[in-house]
Amino acid sequence: MIPNFIVNFVKHISIGRLIVSIGLAVIVWGYVMATQFPERTSPPYEVNLVEPVPPPANLVMVPLPDQPTSVRVTVWGQADLVSTISPTQIRPYLDLSGYKQAGTYNVEVKLKPGSIPADLNSKIEPKTISVLLENHVEKSIPVKIVREGEVNPDYYLEGDIKASPSQVSVSGPESDVNQVNQAIVRVNLSNRVGNLGASLPVQLADNGGAPLPANNNLTVTPGVVNVSATINYKLGTRTVPVRVVTSGNPADGYIAGTAKSDPTLVTISSGDGDLLGKVNYVETEPVDISGSTSDVTRTVTLKPPQNVTVQGSSKVDVSIGIVPFQTSASVEVPVQYYNQSPDLRYIYNQNSITLTLSGPYQAFQPTLPLNKITAKVNLQNLQPGTHNIPVQVEKPDNLVVSNNPMITVVISRAPTPTPLPTLPPTSTPSPTSTPQGSQTPPAETGTTPVPRQVTPAPSPATTPAIGPVPPEGATGSPIAISTNQPEPSPQRPVPPTTHSKRLDAEQRSELVPVNSKTVTTQTWTV
Repeated sequence: MIPNFIVNFVKHISIGRLIVSIGLAVIVWGYVMATQFPERTSPPYEVNLVEPVPPPANLVMVPLPDQPTSVRVTVWGQADLVSTISPTQIRPYLDLSGYKQAGTYNVEVKLKPGSIPADLNSKIEPKTISVLLENHVEKSIPVKIVREGEVNPDYYLEGDIKASPSQVSVSGPESDVNQVNQAIVRVNLSNRVGNLGASLPVQLADNGGAPLPANNNLTVTPGVVNVSATINYKLGTRTVPVRVVTSGNPADGYIAGTAKSDPTLVTISSGDGDLLGKVNYVETEPVDISGSTSDVTRTVTLKPPQNVTVQGSSKVDVSIGIVPFQTSASVEVPVQYYNQSPDLRYIYNQNSITLTLSGPYQAFQPTLPLNKITAKVNLQNLQPGTHNIPVQVEKPDNLVVSNNPMITVVISRAPTPTPLPTLPPTSTPSPTSTPQGSQTPPAETGTTPVPRQVTPAPSPATTPAIGPVPPEGATGSPIAISTNQPEPSPQRPVPPTTHSKRLDAEQRSELVPVNSKTVTTQTWTV
Protein backbone atom coordinates (compact mmCIF):
# COMPACT_ATOMS: atom_id res chain seq x y z
CA MET A 1 0.00 0.00 0.00
CA ILE A 2 1.46 3.30 -1.12
CA PRO A 3 2.08 5.67 1.76
CA ASN A 4 -0.15 8.69 1.82
CA PHE A 5 2.68 11.18 1.66
CA ILE A 6 3.82 9.82 -1.69
CA VAL A 7 0.30 10.07 -3.06
CA ASN A 8 -0.04 13.58 -1.80
CA PHE A 9 3.38 14.48 -3.24
CA VAL A 10 2.44 13.24 -6.65
CA LYS A 11 -0.86 15.08 -6.58
CA HIS A 12 0.73 18.36 -5.72
CA ILE A 13 4.07 18.06 -7.71
CA SER A 14 4.78 20.15 -10.76
CA ILE A 15 6.42 18.57 -13.80
CA GLY A 16 8.51 21.61 -14.45
CA ARG A 17 9.82 21.62 -10.93
CA LEU A 18 10.76 17.93 -11.25
CA ILE A 19 12.86 18.49 -14.36
CA VAL A 20 14.64 21.41 -12.83
CA SER A 21 15.38 19.40 -9.71
CA ILE A 22 16.94 16.53 -11.66
CA GLY A 23 19.12 18.90 -13.64
CA LEU A 24 20.33 20.62 -10.50
CA ALA A 25 21.15 17.24 -8.98
CA VAL A 26 23.33 16.26 -11.98
CA ILE A 27 25.16 19.53 -11.85
CA VAL A 28 25.82 19.17 -8.17
CA TRP A 29 27.09 15.56 -8.73
CA GLY A 30 29.40 16.64 -11.52
CA TYR A 31 30.74 19.50 -9.46
CA VAL A 32 31.42 17.22 -6.56
CA MET A 33 33.14 14.66 -8.81
CA ALA A 34 35.23 17.32 -10.54
CA THR A 35 36.35 18.78 -7.31
CA GLN A 36 36.73 15.61 -5.32
CA PHE A 37 37.73 13.16 -8.13
CA PRO A 38 39.33 15.18 -11.04
CA GLU A 39 40.28 13.43 -14.46
CA ARG A 40 43.71 13.71 -16.10
CA THR A 41 45.53 12.68 -19.32
CA SER A 42 49.23 11.86 -19.25
CA PRO A 43 51.66 13.04 -21.90
CA PRO A 44 52.76 10.38 -24.48
CA TYR A 45 55.41 8.18 -22.91
CA GLU A 46 58.19 6.78 -25.24
CA VAL A 47 58.51 3.23 -23.97
CA ASN A 48 60.80 0.46 -25.26
CA LEU A 49 59.25 -2.83 -26.31
CA VAL A 50 59.97 -5.68 -23.97
CA GLU A 51 60.78 -9.22 -25.06
CA PRO A 52 57.99 -10.58 -27.25
CA VAL A 53 56.13 -13.76 -26.60
CA PRO A 54 58.20 -16.06 -28.87
CA PRO A 55 56.78 -17.88 -31.86
CA PRO A 56 56.74 -21.71 -32.07
CA ALA A 57 60.12 -23.46 -31.85
CA ASN A 58 60.44 -23.88 -35.64
CA LEU A 59 60.21 -20.09 -36.21
CA VAL A 60 62.38 -17.15 -35.16
CA MET A 61 61.80 -13.39 -35.44
CA VAL A 62 64.24 -11.51 -37.67
CA PRO A 63 64.40 -7.72 -37.01
CA LEU A 64 63.70 -5.61 -40.06
CA PRO A 65 65.91 -2.60 -40.86
CA ASP A 66 63.16 -0.02 -40.11
CA GLN A 67 61.37 -1.96 -37.40
CA PRO A 68 60.68 0.28 -34.32
CA THR A 69 61.99 -0.76 -30.94
CA SER A 70 59.72 1.57 -28.90
CA VAL A 71 56.14 2.93 -28.90
CA ARG A 72 54.31 5.97 -27.48
CA VAL A 73 51.77 5.23 -24.70
CA THR A 74 49.18 7.77 -23.48
CA VAL A 75 47.19 7.15 -20.24
CA TRP A 76 44.12 8.97 -18.98
CA GLY A 77 41.60 8.62 -16.13
CA GLN A 78 41.30 9.78 -12.52
CA ALA A 79 43.91 12.33 -11.84
CA ASP A 80 45.10 10.68 -8.68
CA LEU A 81 45.61 7.37 -10.51
CA VAL A 82 47.23 8.91 -13.57
CA SER A 83 49.66 10.77 -11.39
CA THR A 84 50.92 7.47 -10.01
CA ILE A 85 51.92 6.09 -13.45
CA SER A 86 55.66 5.88 -14.21
CA PRO A 87 56.98 5.16 -17.78
CA THR A 88 59.17 2.39 -16.40
CA GLN A 89 56.15 0.38 -15.33
CA ILE A 90 54.55 0.52 -18.80
CA ARG A 91 55.62 -2.64 -20.65
CA PRO A 92 54.45 -2.92 -24.29
CA TYR A 93 55.14 -6.20 -26.10
CA LEU A 94 54.35 -8.33 -29.18
CA ASP A 95 52.66 -11.68 -28.95
CA LEU A 96 54.02 -14.04 -31.68
CA SER A 97 52.78 -17.30 -30.26
CA GLY A 98 49.85 -17.59 -32.62
CA TYR A 99 51.87 -17.58 -35.87
CA LYS A 100 52.64 -21.00 -37.33
CA GLN A 101 54.43 -20.27 -40.64
CA ALA A 102 57.31 -18.11 -41.84
CA GLY A 103 56.34 -14.77 -43.32
CA THR A 104 55.86 -11.04 -42.64
CA TYR A 105 53.00 -10.04 -40.32
CA ASN A 106 51.54 -6.83 -38.80
CA VAL A 107 51.42 -7.70 -35.08
CA GLU A 108 49.32 -5.71 -32.57
CA VAL A 109 51.23 -4.03 -29.72
CA LYS A 110 49.86 -4.98 -26.30
CA LEU A 111 50.59 -3.90 -22.67
CA LYS A 112 51.74 -6.43 -20.14
CA PRO A 113 49.13 -7.01 -17.41
CA GLY A 114 49.77 -4.67 -14.43
CA SER A 115 51.41 -1.99 -16.53
CA ILE A 116 48.58 0.46 -15.60
CA PRO A 117 45.57 0.24 -13.21
CA ALA A 118 42.47 -1.32 -14.66
CA ASP A 119 40.48 1.92 -14.16
CA LEU A 120 42.70 3.85 -16.53
CA ASN A 121 42.56 4.00 -20.29
CA SER A 122 45.55 3.82 -22.66
CA LYS A 123 46.46 4.56 -26.28
CA ILE A 124 49.46 3.00 -28.11
CA GLU A 125 51.10 4.45 -31.23
CA PRO A 126 51.78 2.70 -33.54
CA LYS A 127 49.08 0.16 -32.92
CA THR A 128 50.84 -2.57 -34.99
CA ILE A 129 54.44 -3.36 -35.92
CA SER A 130 55.62 -5.31 -39.00
CA VAL A 131 57.45 -8.50 -37.98
CA LEU A 132 59.42 -11.00 -40.14
CA LEU A 133 59.35 -14.65 -39.06
CA GLU A 134 61.80 -17.15 -40.61
CA ASN A 135 62.36 -20.86 -40.23
CA HIS A 136 64.82 -21.77 -37.50
CA VAL A 137 67.58 -24.02 -38.95
CA GLU A 138 70.81 -25.58 -37.72
CA LYS A 139 73.89 -26.97 -39.48
CA SER A 140 77.31 -28.34 -38.57
CA ILE A 141 80.47 -26.73 -39.93
CA PRO A 142 84.04 -28.14 -39.70
CA VAL A 143 86.53 -26.04 -37.76
CA LYS A 144 89.27 -24.59 -39.95
CA ILE A 145 92.59 -23.76 -38.30
CA VAL A 146 94.31 -20.64 -39.67
CA ARG A 147 97.97 -20.38 -38.66
CA GLU A 148 99.45 -16.94 -38.14
CA GLY A 149 103.21 -16.56 -37.83
CA GLU A 150 105.92 -19.21 -37.48
CA VAL A 151 107.46 -20.96 -34.52
CA ASN A 152 110.94 -20.09 -33.28
CA PRO A 153 113.56 -20.88 -35.97
CA ASP A 154 115.23 -23.40 -33.64
CA TYR A 155 111.96 -25.34 -33.34
CA TYR A 156 109.56 -27.02 -35.70
CA LEU A 157 105.88 -27.85 -35.63
CA GLU A 158 105.37 -31.58 -35.57
CA GLY A 159 102.24 -32.61 -37.43
CA ASP A 160 99.14 -30.43 -37.65
CA ILE A 161 97.37 -28.24 -35.15
CA LYS A 162 94.39 -30.14 -33.78
CA ALA A 163 91.02 -28.70 -32.79
CA SER A 164 88.60 -30.22 -30.28
CA PRO A 165 85.80 -30.43 -31.16
CA SER A 166 86.55 -30.56 -34.88
CA GLN A 167 83.20 -29.02 -35.86
CA VAL A 168 80.65 -26.61 -34.40
CA SER A 169 76.89 -26.15 -34.76
CA VAL A 170 75.40 -22.88 -36.06
CA SER A 171 71.67 -22.20 -35.59
CA GLY A 172 69.34 -19.28 -36.21
CA PRO A 173 67.23 -17.74 -38.96
CA GLU A 174 67.57 -19.57 -42.24
CA SER A 175 68.79 -16.55 -44.21
CA ASP A 176 71.58 -15.87 -41.69
CA VAL A 177 72.67 -19.49 -41.34
CA ASN A 178 72.94 -19.83 -45.12
CA GLN A 179 75.59 -17.10 -45.16
CA VAL A 180 77.90 -19.13 -42.91
CA ASN A 181 80.31 -21.47 -44.74
CA GLN A 182 83.36 -21.63 -42.48
CA ALA A 183 84.10 -21.74 -38.77
CA ILE A 184 87.60 -20.30 -38.37
CA VAL A 185 89.92 -20.51 -35.39
CA ARG A 186 93.04 -18.33 -35.69
CA VAL A 187 96.20 -19.63 -34.01
CA ASN A 188 99.20 -17.35 -33.47
CA LEU A 189 102.48 -19.29 -33.59
CA SER A 190 104.83 -16.31 -33.76
CA ASN A 191 108.18 -17.24 -32.13
CA ARG A 192 106.57 -20.01 -30.08
CA VAL A 193 109.05 -22.44 -28.48
CA GLY A 194 106.84 -24.87 -26.57
CA ASN A 195 103.84 -27.07 -27.07
CA LEU A 196 100.60 -25.30 -27.82
CA GLY A 197 97.39 -25.62 -25.82
CA ALA A 198 94.66 -22.98 -25.76
CA SER A 199 90.93 -22.29 -25.95
CA LEU A 200 90.17 -19.93 -28.81
CA PRO A 201 86.92 -18.37 -30.07
CA VAL A 202 85.23 -19.49 -33.27
CA GLN A 203 84.82 -16.87 -35.99
CA LEU A 204 82.16 -17.35 -38.65
CA ALA A 205 83.10 -16.62 -42.26
CA ASP A 206 81.58 -16.83 -45.73
CA ASN A 207 82.67 -19.18 -48.52
CA GLY A 208 85.64 -17.00 -49.42
CA GLY A 209 86.90 -16.85 -45.82
CA ALA A 210 85.81 -13.26 -45.18
CA PRO A 211 84.62 -12.82 -41.57
CA LEU A 212 80.90 -12.22 -41.11
CA PRO A 213 79.76 -9.31 -38.92
CA ALA A 214 78.58 -10.10 -35.41
CA ASN A 215 75.02 -11.38 -35.54
CA ASN A 216 73.01 -11.80 -32.36
CA ASN A 217 70.50 -13.91 -34.26
CA LEU A 218 73.04 -16.73 -34.68
CA THR A 219 74.06 -19.18 -32.01
CA VAL A 220 77.41 -21.03 -32.25
CA THR A 221 77.77 -24.18 -30.16
CA PRO A 222 80.40 -24.35 -28.76
CA GLY A 223 81.60 -20.77 -29.06
CA VAL A 224 85.22 -21.69 -28.25
CA VAL A 225 87.33 -24.77 -29.12
CA ASN A 226 90.51 -26.23 -27.69
CA VAL A 227 93.58 -26.26 -29.96
CA SER A 228 96.81 -28.18 -29.40
CA ALA A 229 100.07 -28.75 -31.25
CA THR A 230 103.47 -30.33 -30.62
CA ILE A 231 106.45 -28.02 -31.16
CA ASN A 232 109.86 -29.74 -30.91
CA TYR A 233 113.42 -28.61 -30.89
CA LYS A 234 115.07 -29.17 -34.25
CA LEU A 235 117.32 -32.17 -34.63
CA GLY A 236 119.03 -33.42 -37.79
CA THR A 237 117.03 -32.58 -40.91
CA ARG A 238 116.98 -33.73 -44.49
CA THR A 239 114.85 -32.90 -47.54
CA VAL A 240 113.56 -35.91 -49.48
CA PRO A 241 110.97 -36.43 -52.24
CA VAL A 242 107.46 -37.71 -51.68
CA ARG A 243 106.65 -41.12 -53.13
CA VAL A 244 102.97 -41.70 -53.99
CA VAL A 245 101.72 -45.21 -53.17
CA THR A 246 98.62 -46.63 -54.90
CA SER A 247 96.42 -49.66 -54.35
CA GLY A 248 94.06 -51.50 -56.68
CA ASN A 249 93.89 -51.36 -60.47
CA PRO A 250 92.08 -48.99 -62.84
CA ALA A 251 89.15 -50.13 -64.96
CA ASP A 252 89.75 -52.52 -67.89
CA GLY A 253 91.55 -50.76 -70.71
CA TYR A 254 93.19 -48.16 -68.41
CA ILE A 255 96.55 -47.94 -66.66
CA ALA A 256 97.98 -45.70 -63.97
CA GLY A 257 100.13 -42.95 -65.43
CA THR A 258 102.23 -40.29 -63.75
CA ALA A 259 101.70 -39.68 -60.02
CA LYS A 260 102.42 -36.21 -58.61
CA SER A 261 102.37 -34.72 -55.12
CA ASP A 262 102.15 -31.17 -53.82
CA PRO A 263 104.57 -30.49 -52.28
CA THR A 264 107.01 -32.78 -54.08
CA LEU A 265 109.66 -32.45 -51.33
CA VAL A 266 109.34 -32.53 -47.54
CA THR A 267 111.78 -31.92 -44.72
CA ILE A 268 112.24 -34.72 -42.21
CA SER A 269 114.10 -34.72 -38.91
CA SER A 270 115.37 -37.33 -36.49
CA GLY A 271 117.74 -37.68 -33.55
CA ASP A 272 119.29 -40.71 -35.25
CA GLY A 273 121.65 -39.36 -37.87
CA ASP A 274 122.34 -42.79 -39.38
CA LEU A 275 118.65 -43.52 -39.73
CA LEU A 276 118.03 -40.11 -41.27
CA GLY A 277 120.77 -40.72 -43.86
CA LYS A 278 119.08 -43.94 -45.02
CA VAL A 279 115.72 -42.31 -45.75
CA ASN A 280 115.62 -41.47 -49.46
CA TYR A 281 111.90 -40.70 -49.72
CA VAL A 282 108.72 -40.55 -47.68
CA GLU A 283 105.74 -42.61 -48.81
CA THR A 284 102.11 -41.63 -48.68
CA GLU A 285 99.35 -43.78 -47.36
CA PRO A 286 97.96 -45.94 -50.22
CA VAL A 287 95.62 -44.19 -52.65
CA ASP A 288 92.90 -46.50 -53.95
CA ILE A 289 92.51 -46.28 -57.75
CA SER A 290 90.32 -49.37 -58.20
CA GLY A 291 88.01 -49.10 -61.22
CA SER A 292 89.12 -45.54 -62.07
CA THR A 293 88.70 -44.21 -65.62
CA SER A 294 89.94 -40.63 -64.99
CA ASP A 295 92.61 -38.88 -62.92
CA VAL A 296 92.42 -39.47 -59.16
CA THR A 297 93.15 -36.60 -56.74
CA ARG A 298 93.32 -37.00 -52.95
CA THR A 299 94.70 -35.36 -49.82
CA VAL A 300 96.62 -38.08 -48.00
CA THR A 301 98.86 -38.44 -44.95
CA LEU A 302 102.61 -39.07 -45.17
CA LYS A 303 103.97 -42.20 -43.50
CA PRO A 304 107.61 -41.58 -42.55
CA PRO A 305 109.70 -44.40 -41.03
CA GLN A 306 109.64 -44.92 -37.30
CA ASN A 307 111.60 -42.30 -35.30
CA VAL A 308 111.50 -39.93 -38.27
CA THR A 309 109.30 -36.84 -38.18
CA VAL A 310 107.97 -34.74 -41.06
CA GLN A 311 108.36 -31.05 -40.34
CA GLY A 312 105.34 -28.89 -41.05
CA SER A 313 102.15 -30.46 -42.36
CA SER A 314 102.05 -34.22 -42.62
CA LYS A 315 99.48 -34.11 -45.44
CA VAL A 316 100.06 -33.68 -49.17
CA ASP A 317 97.82 -33.38 -52.21
CA VAL A 318 98.39 -36.15 -54.76
CA SER A 319 97.22 -36.65 -58.33
CA ILE A 320 97.44 -39.97 -60.20
CA GLY A 321 96.93 -39.88 -63.95
CA ILE A 322 94.65 -42.60 -65.35
CA VAL A 323 95.14 -43.06 -69.11
CA PRO A 324 93.73 -45.51 -71.69
CA PHE A 325 95.87 -48.58 -72.30
CA GLN A 326 97.52 -48.46 -75.75
CA THR A 327 97.82 -51.57 -77.91
CA SER A 328 98.52 -52.43 -81.55
CA ALA A 329 97.69 -55.02 -84.20
CA SER A 330 98.70 -55.85 -87.77
CA VAL A 331 96.00 -56.34 -90.40
CA GLU A 332 96.13 -57.06 -94.13
CA VAL A 333 93.97 -54.70 -96.20
CA PRO A 334 93.31 -54.82 -99.99
CA VAL A 335 94.61 -51.84 -101.95
CA GLN A 336 92.16 -49.83 -104.01
CA TYR A 337 93.71 -48.09 -107.06
CA TYR A 338 91.84 -45.22 -108.63
CA ASN A 339 92.18 -42.36 -111.15
CA GLN A 340 93.94 -44.56 -113.77
CA SER A 341 94.44 -43.13 -117.26
CA PRO A 342 93.12 -45.18 -120.22
CA ASP A 343 96.25 -44.28 -122.20
CA LEU A 344 98.62 -45.89 -119.74
CA ARG A 345 99.40 -49.38 -118.54
CA TYR A 346 99.96 -50.04 -114.78
CA ILE A 347 101.89 -52.81 -113.09
CA TYR A 348 101.44 -53.01 -109.28
CA ASN A 349 103.89 -54.78 -107.04
CA GLN A 350 101.12 -55.81 -104.63
CA ASN A 351 97.35 -55.84 -104.29
CA SER A 352 97.24 -55.73 -100.49
CA ILE A 353 99.32 -54.22 -97.70
CA THR A 354 99.90 -54.94 -94.03
CA LEU A 355 99.03 -52.07 -91.70
CA THR A 356 100.22 -51.78 -88.11
CA LEU A 357 97.45 -50.01 -86.17
CA SER A 358 97.78 -48.74 -82.61
CA GLY A 359 95.32 -47.04 -80.29
CA PRO A 360 93.46 -47.33 -77.02
CA TYR A 361 92.51 -50.74 -75.76
CA GLN A 362 88.79 -50.01 -76.19
CA ALA A 363 89.22 -49.45 -79.94
CA PHE A 364 90.13 -53.14 -80.35
CA GLN A 365 87.16 -54.44 -78.38
CA PRO A 366 85.52 -56.76 -79.11
CA THR A 367 87.29 -56.82 -82.51
CA LEU A 368 89.06 -54.37 -84.76
CA PRO A 369 86.52 -52.59 -87.07
CA LEU A 370 87.99 -53.84 -90.39
CA ASN A 371 84.97 -52.55 -92.32
CA LYS A 372 86.07 -49.02 -91.47
CA ILE A 373 89.70 -49.47 -92.60
CA THR A 374 90.57 -48.96 -96.29
CA ALA A 375 93.82 -48.44 -98.23
CA LYS A 376 93.75 -46.35 -101.40
CA VAL A 377 96.36 -45.29 -103.97
CA ASN A 378 95.75 -42.23 -106.14
CA LEU A 379 97.25 -42.61 -109.65
CA GLN A 380 96.10 -39.26 -110.95
CA ASN A 381 98.56 -37.22 -113.08
CA LEU A 382 101.34 -39.83 -112.89
CA GLN A 383 103.60 -40.15 -115.96
CA PRO A 384 105.28 -43.30 -117.32
CA GLY A 385 108.01 -44.57 -115.05
CA THR A 386 108.44 -46.26 -111.68
CA HIS A 387 106.73 -44.57 -108.75
CA ASN A 388 106.71 -45.19 -105.01
CA ILE A 389 103.36 -43.92 -103.90
CA PRO A 390 102.23 -43.56 -100.26
CA VAL A 391 99.04 -45.39 -99.38
CA GLN A 392 96.13 -43.30 -98.15
CA VAL A 393 94.62 -45.10 -95.16
CA GLU A 394 91.10 -44.32 -93.97
CA LYS A 395 90.45 -45.46 -90.39
CA PRO A 396 88.64 -44.52 -87.17
CA ASP A 397 90.02 -41.37 -85.53
CA ASN A 398 91.16 -43.18 -82.40
CA LEU A 399 93.53 -45.44 -84.37
CA VAL A 400 97.03 -44.54 -85.60
CA VAL A 401 98.99 -46.17 -88.45
CA SER A 402 102.42 -46.95 -87.00
CA ASN A 403 104.12 -47.94 -90.28
CA ASN A 404 104.28 -45.89 -93.49
CA PRO A 405 103.20 -48.24 -96.29
CA MET A 406 104.33 -47.48 -99.88
CA ILE A 407 103.22 -49.06 -103.14
CA THR A 408 105.52 -49.39 -106.20
CA VAL A 409 103.75 -48.82 -109.53
CA VAL A 410 105.36 -49.17 -112.96
CA ILE A 411 103.59 -47.08 -115.59
CA SER A 412 104.08 -47.34 -119.36
CA ARG A 413 102.24 -46.10 -122.39
CA ALA A 414 99.70 -48.45 -123.94
CA PRO A 415 100.82 -49.74 -127.49
CA THR A 416 99.04 -48.27 -130.55
CA PRO A 417 96.83 -51.01 -132.16
CA THR A 418 97.88 -52.09 -135.76
CA PRO A 419 94.95 -52.16 -138.30
CA LEU A 420 94.20 -55.53 -139.95
CA PRO A 421 94.92 -55.79 -143.79
CA THR A 422 91.93 -55.61 -146.19
CA LEU A 423 91.57 -58.79 -148.37
CA PRO A 424 90.38 -58.45 -152.08
CA PRO A 425 87.00 -60.06 -152.88
CA THR A 426 87.18 -63.67 -154.22
CA SER A 427 85.39 -64.79 -157.48
CA THR A 428 82.76 -67.48 -157.47
CA PRO A 429 84.18 -70.71 -159.03
CA SER A 430 82.57 -71.97 -162.29
CA PRO A 431 80.26 -74.93 -161.83
CA THR A 432 81.31 -78.26 -163.26
CA SER A 433 78.99 -80.98 -164.44
CA THR A 434 78.51 -84.10 -162.56
CA PRO A 435 77.74 -87.42 -164.30
CA GLN A 436 74.10 -88.34 -164.26
CA GLY A 437 73.16 -90.40 -161.26
CA SER A 438 76.54 -90.06 -159.61
CA GLN A 439 76.91 -89.31 -155.94
CA THR A 440 79.76 -88.08 -153.83
CA PRO A 441 81.58 -91.11 -152.60
CA PRO A 442 81.88 -91.41 -148.86
CA ALA A 443 85.18 -90.56 -147.32
CA GLU A 444 87.43 -93.50 -146.81
CA THR A 445 88.44 -94.43 -143.34
CA GLY A 446 91.62 -92.70 -142.36
CA THR A 447 91.56 -90.13 -145.18
CA THR A 448 90.30 -86.61 -145.40
CA PRO A 449 87.63 -86.07 -148.04
CA VAL A 450 88.41 -83.46 -150.68
CA PRO A 451 85.79 -80.80 -151.01
CA ARG A 452 84.05 -80.83 -154.42
CA GLN A 453 82.01 -78.22 -156.19
CA VAL A 454 78.65 -79.41 -157.70
CA THR A 455 77.38 -77.73 -160.90
CA PRO A 456 73.66 -77.00 -160.73
CA ALA A 457 71.42 -77.80 -163.71
CA PRO A 458 70.16 -74.88 -165.79
CA SER A 459 66.78 -73.58 -164.81
CA PRO A 460 63.80 -74.42 -167.06
CA ALA A 461 63.47 -70.79 -168.08
CA THR A 462 66.87 -70.81 -169.82
CA THR A 463 67.20 -74.52 -170.92
CA PRO A 464 65.91 -75.45 -174.44
CA ALA A 465 63.30 -78.21 -174.73
CA ILE A 466 64.49 -81.79 -175.13
CA GLY A 467 63.47 -83.71 -178.32
CA PRO A 468 62.47 -82.69 -181.86
CA VAL A 469 60.47 -79.58 -182.49
CA PRO A 470 56.91 -80.64 -183.47
CA PRO A 471 56.15 -80.16 -187.14
CA GLU A 472 53.64 -77.73 -188.24
CA GLY A 473 50.15 -79.19 -187.86
CA ALA A 474 51.21 -82.14 -185.75
CA THR A 475 49.09 -83.17 -182.80
CA GLY A 476 49.75 -85.27 -179.75
CA SER A 477 50.12 -85.24 -176.03
CA PRO A 478 53.26 -84.92 -174.01
CA ILE A 479 54.85 -87.99 -172.58
CA ALA A 480 56.91 -87.81 -169.38
CA ILE A 481 60.31 -89.35 -169.83
CA SER A 482 62.53 -89.82 -166.81
CA THR A 483 66.18 -88.94 -167.27
CA ASN A 484 68.93 -88.83 -164.74
CA GLN A 485 70.00 -85.20 -165.02
CA PRO A 486 71.91 -83.94 -162.00
CA GLU A 487 70.14 -81.32 -159.81
CA PRO A 488 71.89 -79.10 -157.27
CA SER A 489 70.85 -79.99 -153.75
CA PRO A 490 71.04 -77.83 -150.63
CA GLN A 491 74.50 -77.75 -149.17
CA ARG A 492 74.95 -79.53 -145.84
CA PRO A 493 78.03 -80.67 -144.02
CA VAL A 494 79.29 -84.18 -144.35
CA PRO A 495 79.59 -86.03 -141.06
CA PRO A 496 83.18 -86.31 -139.87
CA THR A 497 85.04 -89.56 -140.06
CA THR A 498 85.69 -91.75 -137.09
CA HIS A 499 89.36 -90.70 -136.97
CA SER A 500 90.53 -87.93 -134.75
CA LYS A 501 91.39 -85.79 -137.74
CA ARG A 502 88.37 -83.80 -138.79
CA LEU A 503 87.54 -81.63 -141.74
CA ASP A 504 87.86 -77.95 -141.27
CA ALA A 505 84.81 -75.72 -141.64
CA GLU A 506 85.61 -74.69 -145.20
CA GLN A 507 86.05 -78.24 -146.45
CA ARG A 508 82.87 -79.49 -144.78
CA SER A 509 80.85 -76.70 -146.33
CA GLU A 510 81.84 -77.79 -149.88
CA LEU A 511 81.07 -81.50 -149.54
CA VAL A 512 77.46 -82.01 -150.78
CA PRO A 513 75.59 -85.02 -152.26
CA VAL A 514 74.09 -84.96 -155.85
CA ASN A 515 70.38 -85.79 -156.36
CA SER A 516 68.43 -86.81 -159.51
CA LYS A 517 65.92 -84.63 -161.32
CA THR A 518 63.03 -85.59 -163.52
CA VAL A 519 63.01 -83.80 -166.91
CA THR A 520 59.71 -83.66 -168.86
CA THR A 521 59.69 -84.13 -172.70
CA GLN A 522 56.80 -84.24 -175.20
CA THR A 523 55.95 -86.51 -178.20
CA TRP A 524 53.57 -85.65 -181.07
CA THR A 525 51.80 -87.78 -183.72
CA VAL A 526 52.04 -86.55 -187.36
